[in-house]
Amino acid sequence: MVKKHIMFNPNFLSKNVIRLLLAIVVLLLLYIAYKYLFKNIIETFTNPTIKGYYIMSWVNSPAPPGKWDFGVYFGGETPKEAIDKYINLSSKITSGKKILDLGGGLDTGIWKGQADFDYINSKLSAIKQSGWDGLCFDIEVCSPNVNMAPLFTDCFAKCKAAGLLVIVTTGFVMPYGCQTGTGQGKDIINSWLTDKNIDYISPQIYGATGTELEPTNLSIFKDVQNKVVPSIPYDSDWDKLNIGNTGITPAGYILWNSAPPKQKHNYCGADWSTANSKCGAQCPGGQDSECPSGQHCFADLNNCPVNK
Repeated sequence: MVKKHIMFNPNFLSKNVIRLLLAIVVLLLLYIAYKYLFKNIIETFTNPTIKGYYIMSWVNSPAPPGKWDFGVYFGGETPKEAIDKYINLSSKITSGKKILDLGGGLDTGIWKGQADFDYINSKLSAIKQSGWDGLCFDIEVCSPNVNMAPLFTDCFAKCKAAGLLVIVTTGFVMPYGCQTGTGQGKDIINSWLTDKNIDYISPQIYGATGTELEPTNLSIFKDVQNKVVPSIPYDSDWDKLNIGNTGITPAGYILWNSAPPKQKHNYCGADWSTANSKCGAQCPGGQDSECPSGQHCFADLNNCPVNK
């Protein structure tokens, strides 16, 4: 019997190692492409942008044009005042689900303690029957040294049991006027991160005047970013938000102002006609002092580009 000798071929081994390494590299590249490119594209189609808007109680304005998921009727009052004044005004929200705001950013919207929640809980059925689909808890100011976090958590659970949506909102990432003692400040924010009864979290990033977008690091909400819908000044500001200036990918937004900001076409000239034809020195502040000597500032010159 003749024995056959199997010869070891180093070239065969090296070629297979190279193929294996190339396969690993290709898989790694596909993973990176999915994670940082295709995943965002897929999520854009499978998770449409959530869109909400505010209607101010002191302004008799309709919903903004377009299709909206919900509208928030905002008055900025304490919970009891808001319920008593607006419980029968759900018709003010004409596009999307109807959300009633409780609380606000001033002392007129303060959260005081147990009595607030006893009143809210007693009215949940009536709120639902009056045509409201949910409540927005604007948590910015509260009485000092009151353990608020468990009171909110209990109330959110009762809202869900009553069939109401729950939205929470605060200035940026922390209630500025509710930071004393246990159950306030970070305790409130941390409770949101694990609360399954909260539908949406809306950090207010529309600035002190409500007209200037102030992108903020929202990475504290990264684990629940699919719930985060920042309150922003204008519809056009949505395209300015990204993971680079917020630390997360928000699920959508709530519009603070319905009308877009007025664009300025202010230019200097000896007279209106000259300013409108030459489009020389700009005066975005609308003041003659911004112009060269002997010229005046003229507004709304639509023949000229928007002021920078």
